[in-house]
Amino acid sequence: MKTLQNLLKYAMMGIGFSTFISLLLAHIFSYDYVAMVPSFASKFSSTTNAMTMQIIVTGLIGISQAYASKIFSKDLSLLTQTLIHNFLIIISVFAAGIYLHWFKFNIASFILVEIIYFIIYIYLYTSNRIEMSKINAKLNKSS
Repeated sequence: MKTLQNLLKYAMMGIGFSTFISLLLAHIFSYDYVAMVPSFASKFSSTTNAMTMQIIVTGLIGISQAYASKIFSKDLSLLTQTLIHNFLIIISVFAAGIYLHWFKFNIASFILVEIIYFIIYIYLYTSNRIEMSKINAKLNKSS
């Protein structure tokens, strides 16, 4: 039951992320927001079918990214963990992004996804380091 709850939680995170990306792209490229890229929607007989497929794909992104994060609990160097995690994330984001028409497979898209990955990574790494320092300071005070 716990596994199913986690799968649903991760899927919802993926769906929320995709909605944000769709809205952002609508603003950037000045098209009416339909919760998906119009060229993707045009591949289906109805927007309902297209939206259903997008929800399934983005749910799978959320699940794959959550499970990719489990690499950080393995006994590997931080560099190895980061490289494996980056590889797994890039594969899922690119597969979904190309299928959902978020971007085309080219070097510019790859660089953009990598930049976003490393901005998020640096933010999380820094936040965790700060939190660890606070915890260590409290532990040192109590001993």
